[in-house]
Amino acid sequence: MMEEEEQAMKSASQQLGQYWKAGNNAQAVLSWRERLKRDSQKDLQKVREQGKVRVQGLRLQIEACDEKLLRAQEEVQRLREYKDRQRPTFLLQIAALQRQILRLSQTNKEQEADTELLADTEIQKCLEKHQKLQFQALQKIADSPIAQIPLSLRRMCLENHRMKQQIYMYKQEMGHLQEQISKLQHMGNDLQNCWVYETRSAWKMLVEKSCRCAPNDDFVLDLPI
Repeated sequence: MMEEEEQAMKSASQQLGQYWKAGNNAQAVLSWRERLKRDSQKDLQKVREQGKVRVQGLRLQIEACDEKLLRAQEEVQRLREYKDRQRPTFLLQIAALQRQILRLSQTNKEQEADTELLADTEIQKCLEKHQKLQFQALQKIADSPIAQIPLSLRRMCLENHRMKQQIYMYKQEMGHLQEQISKLQHMGNDLQNCWVYETRSAWKMLVEKSCRCAPNDDFVLDLPI
């Protein structure tokens, strides 16, 4: 009987010990879970705060980009309006320069024609004067002792004299014509250089102050006549 009671007491003590250990373990688990929960909440709060800061920074960047985009759009619109206002003026200037160049070219051609006509007239006058002088020279020769010289020799001398006079006259006339041709060439070069300079200047002003065209944009150059 005593042994049974001792055995029962021993069994009860073991159970009580197990219950006490189990209670301590449960308390430890609960404590760990609470600590883990608090740490998780702290981490979550920290992540939320960091997220708010990052979102705020992104919002500021987006607002700055939107502001830059708005300014760029306003600048593009201003350039387009300026181009639309200035483009007709440049086109009119280019057309006026083209008309002026055409008039100068026509004037140059008329001056060349007048020069050729003047040269032909002067040559004709020189030939007539030369023939008159030749006739006078022959008349003097006929009245002088040279008339005693054989006719063939006199003709040869007169022909040589006439050829020398013609060569001298032609040289003078060629020099005069070469001077006029050189002046006309310089005038033509000046007109061409003026046209190239004015045209490039006008196009440079038009292109630099205009918006760039994309490859897919349609562009039509309508020059007024």
